[in-house]
Amino acid sequence: MSNEKKYPMTILGKLEKEREMEQLIKINRPEIVARIKEARELGDLSENAEYHAAKEEQSILEGRIATINNMLRFVEIIDEKISLDDKAKLEAYLAEAQEKVAEYEAASVTAKENNAKEEAALLDEKVKLEKWYAEKVEELLATVEVDAEKKTSEVVTIGKTVTFVEVGEDDEESYTIVGSAEADPFEGKISNDSPIARGLLERKVGDVVKIATPGGDMEVKIIKIQ
Repeated sequence: MSNEKKYPMTILGKLEKEREMEQLIKINRPEIVARIKEARELGDLSENAEYHAAKEEQSILEGRIATINNMLRFVEIIDEKISLDDKAKLEAYLAEAQEKVAEYEAASVTAKENNAKEEAALLDEKVKLEKWYAEKVEELLATVEVDAEKKTSEVVTIGKTVTFVEVGEDDEESYTIVGSAEADPFEGKISNDSPIARGLLERKVGDVVKIATPGGDMEVKIIKIQ
């Protein structure tokens, strides 16, 4: 529907959400279901702490699955092209997934030799997940256009990385402005709904911007936009 909330994402951000969804459904969900089954077998559910903890985890997991599913239904890709840095990241993701396939396949063989059926079954699912992920990454590498020029943008928009300094200070700070679905401050990704992003959006290099933060107002000067 036209009035449904849109979730702006980069191409890599969408891939991350798709991978998380597969992980939750194919790996985490069966693990929790198995734990609930084991806890039930202990009897007396009213005082069974393991059972109630697993049920709570299941509720959180199902909520997260529903949230990601909604994001992916109403995703809005910010830019159909990727940078050279993004291409390098995808190549690293692919190599890591292929290494994990080999690692899990070897561990599965060992588990089967030891007659550890449940462990082997879980490892086999992890093999399937990594193979699926590798195929998704390979598809992106083969089909998505790479912008090799990496021109500096004139205006701050979602998907851009902004470097600025606080007026009166020397230390530079850089943040990539992304949709709320991708935000991760520990990786330098801030939501377009955050106070800093709202203050920077649509501004240009050289602009001095006043930003309202929980700690008080600050003035920053935009040094670079990529």
